[in-house]
Amino acid sequence: MALTSAARSTFDWLALLILLLPGTAGIVLYGGVRFSYSAPFLMVVYVAAALIFFSRLINPGQTVVRLPAGWLSILAFAVLGAMLIASAAIPYEALVEVLKIVSYLLSYWAIYQLALIRGRWRICYAIPLIVGSLIVWYAIIQHTHGSNLVLSQTRPEGYGMRASGTLICPNHFAFVLELLIISSAALVPMKSAGWSLRILAGYTFVLSIPVLVLTESRSGWIGAAAGLSALVLLASFRAGAKRFALAVVAVPIVLAAVGAGMYFGSS
Repeated sequence: MALTSAARSTFDWLALLILLLPGTAGIVLYGGVRFSYSAPFLMVVYVAAALIFFSRLINPGQTVVRLPAGWLSILAFAVLGAMLIASAAIPYEALVEVLKIVSYLLSYWAIYQLALIRGRWRICYAIPLIVGSLIVWYAIIQHTHGSNLVLSQTRPEGYGMRASGTLICPNHFAFVLELLIISSAALVPMKSAGWSLRILAGYTFVLSIPVLVLTESRSGWIGAAAGLSALVLLASFRAGAKRFALAVVAVPIVLAAVGAGMYFGSS
């Protein structure tokens, strides 16, 4: 039996908010890296994705085969991981990681189905940016007060005062900042995002850059630099051959200058 328009809209909004939960609340709960925290989120994603699939299946005119960019590459990665479970040193841990990868795949597909309707994609960006900005402020407050306390847990002394926000490991926090910085940088010049989202993105970008430095995560710095470089090159490529040629020369020079500054200015 097909859903009515109002019922489908309500269902879609509820499903969208549920699917955004792991990427927001999961970061707050120590990054969701503990299985005791991630397991409920995995269940939520699997159930929500199944409901969205069947809601599209029973409604005329709704397609369930619309795939987002890069979906097949993630699928190939998940299949490869599943094939390697039996030969893993700890098969159970490998199985858990593959289940996580599949949950990323399903949530990406499901959110894509919902986000394309009436500009909902802006909500999909705005909520993580708001939550991410709050976590960045939490990291700033931690650093200002010289506190190693993360929520209710004391961070290992070996991390020193490297910023980690609501996560225990500064490297994990740096990876979250990478996503915030690169996503924000992509949104700022995007007119279709609207002024409110573009202002939020610019604010998140400016706020996250110095905190990424405070993580002292070299992999985090490299990842952010690679992502921002890719954005610049793609944008310049769309702008024309001359700008792309200029970017090809300028990006490595800027990276070298920033890298040298980080190398000589940080212990």
